Amino acid sequence: MTALAVLRPDLSTRTALSKSSLVGFELCMSKSWFEIHARRPMLPNEKVSFGSALDAATEALIIGMREGWTPERAHEAAGDAVAFVQERDGIELPIDELTRALTGFSDGVMPQFDWTGAATQPDLWATIEGIGEVNGHPDIVLADNAVWDVKSSSRAKAMPSLELGLYALLLEASHGEPVHEVGYLTWVRAGKGRWEIQRQTMTDELRRWTWESMRRFSAVKALDAQLNADAETPTNVAFAGGPKFPGLCSDCQYNPANGGPCSLVFQGGTTE
Repeated sequence: MTALAVLRPDLSTRTALSKSSLVGFELCMSKSWFEIHARRPMLPNEKVSFGSALDAATEALIIGMREGWTPERAHEAAGDAVAFVQERDGIELPIDELTRALTGFSDGVMPQFDWTGAATQPDLWATIEGIGEVNGHPDIVLADNAVWDVKSSSRAKAMPSLELGLYALLLEASHGEPVHEVGYLTWVRAGKGRWEIQRQTMTDELRRWTWESMRRFSAVKALDAQLNADAETPTNVAFAGGPKFPGLCSDCQYNPANGGPCSLVFQGGTTE
């Protein structure tokens, strides 16, 4: 069970458009380019490991509910998943907070959904017209085709959401059935923490907006491939934008301060 809820496929060589590539492109085009041409492993940090542990542990609780486990067995599997991530990443996690989050998920979030037939981390593939091949692994797909993602954040997530829109378009293309709702189950890490259930109706406008953003990324990626087709060393011209806000650079693996090659990072010093 722990392996099912923690071990994920190696996506480092994936070339299909994905949630990670689309969201990364929106946050920082420069980083998105490096992810294609000179990928470096992500720097370990508590926020990422906490999110990984929460994902795996809540997945264990959902599987337990779906399969009719006792609450004790489900919470034991969730605890094992947290311990696995902590040992794997070598980062000490706030176990008390994770325990509160899992108790809150079990007692406050799970009773509001029907988990019969729920899929966790399904591997979805489809070719979408105007985009090309798309791949994704949403956290939760309910039997009624609603898509939900588990998040941890300092605040509720912004809506509408490109990543949820992508998951919906991908699910519709791969399953052939419309998605009526998407949403986040967000553990807000302020104070003692709380769960926010954030719902978004899947409208035609959300489909259009998501498709346009996916198409823009696909077009820029295709142009970059054309410009670098005969280059001995690829250069970045097409992915012209930098970080959406400067704070993104601090823990970025492409920041020169972290051993990376990015030239768009402000290095400090004086202007005199």
